[in-house]
Amino acid sequence: MNRVPFQAYLVLSSCFCVGACISSLSERTFGSGGTRLLPDEVDTGDASETYAGDGESPQINSVRAAFEDYPNIGTVIEVGIVYYDPQDDVEDGVVTVVLTNEDEIEEEIELDIDGSNAWIDSDDGEVVFAVSGADDDMVYAVQVTLADSSGNSSNTETTTTDG
Repeated sequence: MNRVPFQAYLVLSSCFCVGACISSLSERTFGSGGTRLLPDEVDTGDASETYAGDGESPQINSVRAAFEDYPNIGTVIEVGIVYYDPQDDVEDGVVTVVLTNEDEIEEEIELDIDGSNAWIDSDDGEVVFAVSGADDDMVYAVQVTLADSSGNSSNTETTTTDG
């Protein structure tokens, strides 16, 4: 069976090339910048109280992954990461993603949190990215780690998406 390699897509560029996104995507705000919402402004499960880091490193509190349909791209795995970062400098950092399908084919991807490859959603403060080339009939393990712009690495968290 031929496998298409996983690829991260520039979702913003795809929407703008067409001229406009469909209404369900336009309701989401994909911010290339914006302000990271702090835990007291977003329900992150009281992240500051459960922060176990060193005072500088980000901490991943939860990860979600689901198959979504993106216009002009098709089915992608959309991943959202809820985190806490005492230095508030995850923007301009990096997300390291390891995707493993049920055939145990593994792909590692590094994405800059630059507003195109991965972005901070201005509505809920999650780091969000989308990966294409996945078979939505399979189950994938999605492992993520954040590094902030100072180079401090977070804990690693894993979730799955059901096919």
